[in-house]
Amino acid sequence: MIILVQPMYSKPELNADSNYVVYSSLIRAMHKHKPHWHWVVVFPDRASGFKYEDDGFFRLPNVTRLPQRIAKRKFGNAVSYNAAWFDKLFKTHGFHAVWCNLVETAGALREAGVTTNERPAKPGVVAAHNYTIHETLPYGFERMAYVAYLQVAGALFAEANVFNSEWCKEMLFDNARRWLRPAHVEAIEAKSHMINYGTLPPGLAYHDTGNKVPVIAYNHRLQLYKNWHTTFALFDKLNAAGHRFRVQYMANTTDKVAFMHERPYVDVVLTRTHAEYLDALKGCDLNVINSQHETFCIAAIESMAYGQPLLAPNSVTFPEITGASKGNGYPFLFASLQQQEEMLIKLLKDGKARRQWGRVVSQHVTELYNSDLWASKYAALFQQVGSAQTGVKQDAKEFVDETLDANRGQDIQTLLSKVRGVKVNGRIPFGSQSMTPTKLIRLAEELGYTVTMARGKQAVI
Repeated sequence: MIILVQPMYSKPELNADSNYVVYSSLIRAMHKHKPHWHWVVVFPDRASGFKYEDDGFFRLPNVTRLPQRIAKRKFGNAVSYNAAWFDKLFKTHGFHAVWCNLVETAGALREAGVTTNERPAKPGVVAAHNYTIHETLPYGFERMAYVAYLQVAGALFAEANVFNSEWCKEMLFDNARRWLRPAHVEAIEAKSHMINYGTLPPGLAYHDTGNKVPVIAYNHRLQLYKNWHTTFALFDKLNAAGHRFRVQYMANTTDKVAFMHERPYVDVVLTRTHAEYLDALKGCDLNVINSQHETFCIAAIESMAYGQPLLAPNSVTFPEITGASKGNGYPFLFASLQQQEEMLIKLLKDGKARRQWGRVVSQHVTELYNSDLWASKYAALFQQVGSAQTGVKQDAKEFVDETLDANRGQDIQTLLSKVRGVKVNGRIPFGSQSMTPTKLIRLAEELGYTVTMARGKQAVI
């Protein structure tokens, strides 16, 4: 199976971009389950201005990086789609499925490069909902409503929708009910799947730091919806009152580092790769966040995996990811800033409580959000969405079989031109519209051939 990955890049520093963490983690995990699947990843070209530290991901077997000019302007409106670029790609390459992490483009990707409604001629599009535009964001919903509408449209036209949490799904359906007829909302529901992130790598487990002075991890983005100023205002207050603690701020950019250096209780740790970041995170004892909008919060999950209790609002996705909504009695979700302060003081003073609840959340997240479970669920979904019988009649198949057998090792473009010229009983059954690269690779596999990809070129052997 060959899968095109359409990411949602949201940071210039790609190693710290949660979407890079998501797709690279899944593909690494998927190699264990489906070692022969090939992944083609749309990636910013050199002129796009992104920063990337080589962490070995693109040197994995069966992973191809496909350079594209990607404008950073998309950070402001979350929509970026080059129709001509994708049309050309889909006319020259075949894909069984598209893993679309930029759901606003799911409908366009479903029709890219094809002029037929034939299902086998198109890859199946899986829309992965990672960042839902919703009125819980502090930026003013009406300003971003058109993006939310495109996300709903993407959910409607994709073959499958994946939500990483119940709260993420609820936000999307809240928007869908705002704009769509009930029948369309039901159509989205019928093809929706709950697959929690499983970005926790093997070996990530409870760790007792032994720190005499507790260290608070702050590994979250410094964005408005995270309410990070509120979090640090509380740290300032407790520091001034004489409470003993350190805050470890982790990032791979110097953005707002001056703010951090002004606080005597903050240690700034700059990391280049995700592995370096996880190693730094391991030395912390708890995590604090005031975010009002999340779909999942990978940073919190990673922290909890090490046994660091999460102090967070009793809202959005936090009851789910801590296990509180599952009935584990998790006690550190606050309903007010006063309650947050009281809870934080308890966690700073009570090492026994930190360790007790740290073990609880560590067990919860490592059981539910591990890479093996994640990969197995996604493998089944891609198999379902990416498989399609071509419906080509037996007599035509025989002629195509002869053509492919006589041209083993040829690239897809050469094979397309030959197959499109095949005559069966005096007629040409495959025109340029009906015989797309995607349909050809499916037909080749039906006939027992293998489709390979190397250096961006596909071939049949």
